[in-house]
Amino acid sequence: MQFTLSPKNDIHLDLNASLAEEQCQSVSAEMSPHFRPDSWFRLAGTGSVKKRETPFGSNPVRIRGPLFFDASHVPCAPDKEANPARLWLWEIHPVYAIDVCSETTIAACRIDDESLWTPLNEFEP
Repeated sequence: MQFTLSPKNDIHLDLNASLAEEQCQSVSAEMSPHFRPDSWFRLAGTGSVKKRETPFGSNPVRIRGPLFFDASHVPCAPDKEANPARLWLWEIHPVYAIDVCSETTIAACRIDDESLWTPLNEFEP
């Protein structure tokens, strides 16, 4: 996950299934300032851009919000990087909730089982 910190602007999250994937395989999510609790800033680590190696240990995260088609960008194409790099033009924007699964595999983290998910502001790694 890569997190770009911008206090008065949207914060961009690049989401991948694993850290080994290229940024061009990422899906984007954007956190708007008016929907963003202070506890979400712990995603940033230190500095303006911080790639977290294990942001939640091995616990998968769930990002919730509406899908937004952002035609102001272009997706990556073979042999052509995009800026920002992304797989497609749909993004989760704005992010309404970030939850962390109590299990350590995506297969064990049923999206419809709320007992497995903890809001980010309550999660302790």
